[in-house]
Amino acid sequence: MEESIWFLWLCCLCLTFEYTSSYTTETPSQTTETFICGNGSLITSPGYPSDYGNNIDITWTFSTHPGSLLSIQFYDFYLEDSTDYVYISSDGKQIAAYTGSNLPPITVSLINKLTIVFTSDGGVSYRGFQAQISMYPETSDDICTDFDDGWDGWTHLYPSYNDQWLRSSEGIDGSGRDNRYSASDDYYIYVESSTGNRYGYLESPSTPPTWSKACLQFYYYMSGNSKQYLGIIHYYNDSDHSPLLWNYDDFSIQWKHASVSYDTKDGFNLVFKGKSHQGMVAVDDIHISDGNCPDIVVPPPQTTEKFICGNGSQIITTPGYPSEYSNNMDVTWTFSTHPGSLLSIQFYDFYLEDSSDYIYISSNGKQISAHTGSNLPPITVSTNNKLTIVFISDGSISYRGFEAQISIYPATTDGICTDFDEGWDGWTHLYPSTNDQWLRSSEGIDGSGRDNRYSASDDYYIYVESSNRNRYGYLESPSTPPTWSKACLQFYYYMSGDSDQYLRIIHYYNISDHSTLLWNYDDFSSQWKHASVSYDTKDGFNLVFKGKSHQGMVAVDDIYISKGHCPDIVDVVCTDSYMTVYLDSSVENADNVHFIDPTCTASGYVNRNGIQWIYLHTRYDECQTSMTSTEKSTTYHNQVMAYETEGIIRNGDFHIAVECELDNKGRSLVGFHPAGELQDLFKREYANFSFTMELYTDEDYSTPYPYWEYPVVLSLGSKVYVGASVQTFSDDMVIFVDSCKATPIPDMDANPQHQLIENNCGVDPTIEFDGQTSADTAHVFFSFESFCFNNYPTVFVHCELSICNGSDWRCHRDCGQRKRRDFSAPDKLSDTIPIALGPMILKKSEDDSKVILETEESTQKTIFPAFSTTLLLAVGMQVVLVVGYVLSKRARSNTKNVYQRLENNIDEM
Repeated sequence: MEESIWFLWLCCLCLTFEYTSSYTTETPSQTTETFICGNGSLITSPGYPSDYGNNIDITWTFSTHPGSLLSIQFYDFYLEDSTDYVYISSDGKQIAAYTGSNLPPITVSLINKLTIVFTSDGGVSYRGFQAQISMYPETSDDICTDFDDGWDGWTHLYPSYNDQWLRSSEGIDGSGRDNRYSASDDYYIYVESSTGNRYGYLESPSTPPTWSKACLQFYYYMSGNSKQYLGIIHYYNDSDHSPLLWNYDDFSIQWKHASVSYDTKDGFNLVFKGKSHQGMVAVDDIHISDGNCPDIVVPPPQTTEKFICGNGSQIITTPGYPSEYSNNMDVTWTFSTHPGSLLSIQFYDFYLEDSSDYIYISSNGKQISAHTGSNLPPITVSTNNKLTIVFISDGSISYRGFEAQISIYPATTDGICTDFDEGWDGWTHLYPSTNDQWLRSSEGIDGSGRDNRYSASDDYYIYVESSNRNRYGYLESPSTPPTWSKACLQFYYYMSGDSDQYLRIIHYYNISDHSTLLWNYDDFSSQWKHASVSYDTKDGFNLVFKGKSHQGMVAVDDIYISKGHCPDIVDVVCTDSYMTVYLDSSVENADNVHFIDPTCTASGYVNRNGIQWIYLHTRYDECQTSMTSTEKSTTYHNQVMAYETEGIIRNGDFHIAVECELDNKGRSLVGFHPAGELQDLFKREYANFSFTMELYTDEDYSTPYPYWEYPVVLSLGSKVYVGASVQTFSDDMVIFVDSCKATPIPDMDANPQHQLIENNCGVDPTIEFDGQTSADTAHVFFSFESFCFNNYPTVFVHCELSICNGSDWRCHRDCGQRKRRDFSAPDKLSDTIPIALGPMILKKSEDDSKVILETEESTQKTIFPAFSTTLLLAVGMQVVLVVGYVLSKRARSNTKNVYQRLENNIDEM
């Protein structure tokens, strides 16, 4: 009896040990998403046909085109009964659950999505299951292509072209998002371009000849601007084809579904034509089936546009919030504010189906964030004055959704902002007893049937309108705070009719004390446009909007008065050689921006102070830049413009005159010294001509000394060869030396002095001018013999250089320089900027001395050698620009340079 009991105890111990050991082995949850197109997908339990593991939790999510169904058919099934399960659900509902070893029947989805979940406990495991997921009912003739394994019978229509559809499984558009499905081997096809146009032409396999009707379904993605499109063509050859579907205007940066039914024709196939311009067009999961496309019950997309004015804000929620939102939602909110301002979105509640329902946030045509699940997203800020929010839900589970607020960023409480939606908001009629008044309306304008600027039915504007006589309106603003000294007025306006209409903005105290800020007679485009003006506030003064209508209409909306200057929406940065124009990316037709030369398009985007700008860049002799001349300056002119259609002006088209004025004071650079100032491209600054001074090895002036050869050793009594040049893109510009003198210290007015050059002529007998030709007037060369002052170790030489327009009769030269500027010309300037060529170090010949030249960055910084017998000659050069063309206006100094006659105390050498 004891023997039997001992055996039972051992069995229990072994069973307990085995059970405990297996329970500690866990397998992490796995989730897979797959799109079913064509032949379907085979799934198995892990390790099949070997035993699956314990504590398994795997989810497969399958989808297909809307209007179609999916089925699952099991070929083998053996699970631990009542412990391990396969759960099948569709449209958020469980439709079946299977366990044990009986082969389940075919199960069909309720909608175009099917989810299978397999779970096992920590005990016994068996071989599991094998099943096929297919479209229901199955067809064998369909053409279904997901591009995962190649082109699947689709061919490039023009294979010799460089422009082609390409395959990829990478994230799209640099946004970091995965593709539509989580599988790493999910491919799509795309056409993409960052600059010019790029095309792709892809032809389908032929449909069966027995078909008379066919249904085309596919998914597509578009980002960029209105120059992108996706066209589906019913194609026989280049002269016999017809369009089935053409999409220009869906740039939501989201994958979307499309379908179209069509009549088949013998010998005709389908061609997918994609065009990309600074964006992307992508396609995936193309399905061509027999018969008409199925009716798809999907809630229609909802689109709302709203203007956020000044210190205003807007609350948005998912439909039905806080109750659950519906399936297959597609809701878009588009918000805008005045140019130069930003918008933000802040979420207060957020609960979506994770990895299935999404919020996508974009600005300036680019997605900036995407959110799903239940974590509260951070505050997101736009990159220009527009912000778009898209909410997408699938056909299954739904939750309460989200609540969020859109506001101006950074938030402000100052300012007077009026959109007239709720009334007059503190604005008053100046002459309330008259019949002529501004009126409020939310109806279409001017009988054109157009909606207002925004789609909301409660969006109001104010207007003055007349069909036969003059009609006026006078509307006075609320008062600005007394602490303000500057203010910015921004608003939108609309004008139609003739030149008898006008809109006048008056800074008003009373009928006898007022002034005009803005007066517009000639904009009768019948389009809403933006206007802004900065002004000085005055105590007791308000603004008055005066509108006059005669057989037309004048309308105004979204008036915003804020503290300080108005923000710039265009900025020009000028250097000595280039013009860079920055344009706020909120302007209409931003993707079509170019200089006068239409090939000189935008170079790209740059972020400045959190705002995204477009920038264009040109040299002064390119992009049809023109030049004008005065005695004082050189001005380079161009225009920045955007026209959607060449030769036709539409809403949003514009041209902006831009110019750079080059002051005749030059920024000078010494050629053998590697120093220079960096230009801050994010700050407006005024440009200067760039001058260069170099020391040359001999009288040919062909080889300047490189900086690494300094100090340069010369024999005593040899000449110093100096070359000066100016960088200019005009062949007419001439450089010459006005004067040079020597002093023993850096101060140009110090005594004693010795004049080398005066009034363009050499007064020192050793001065020689060389090298300038009629073909090269932007260089001048001269030489002189070295010398020193008694009792001083150094010599500094100060020169004035000038440039002028050689085509001007007043620009001429003599005294050995090929041309000379006429000093009788008015407004000669004497401002100078130092250039240093030195110091020069001299040794006496009896000590085997040599003349040594060294360079320093400034004449204020002189190197003295360690031995007392050394003499130094520092050549410090100062430039005066008396130029005929100016690139930037600048305050000029009234300081006069006084030159004294030289004392006779020069050593004989």
